[in-house]
Amino acid sequence: MTWFFILIPLLPFTAFLLLALFGKQIGDQSHRLTIPALSLSFLLSLIAFYNILKTGPIRLDLYTFIDSGNLKVDLGLYLDQLSVLLLLLVTGVSTLVHIFSSRYMQGDPRYA
Repeated sequence: MTWFFILIPLLPFTAFLLLALFGKQIGDQSHRLTIPALSLSFLLSLIAFYNILKTGPIRLDLYTFIDSGNLKVDLGLYLDQLSVLLLLLVTGVSTLVHIFSSRYMQGDPRYA
């Protein structure tokens, strides 16, 4: 059930990578890729907020970054009430700013 928390940062990052690689080919239709990615990230943050309020903090280990002798460093996600509130703030404001800027920049030669 908690696997979709990985998608919250991964969706905007994937949209960024696609625009960085194929921005010139996508052109003025780039908002059709980025706005849904940011909006879905915000909706997943809302689901995470509800889930954290209901069940408490969640620790999700992704993989071991360093394993050397007694030193073990795991890379993962830890979601508690504060981090989920910040997720809601950042993804919500980012979505609104992106919607505004996509309409404001329409017609610009470097829109993508």
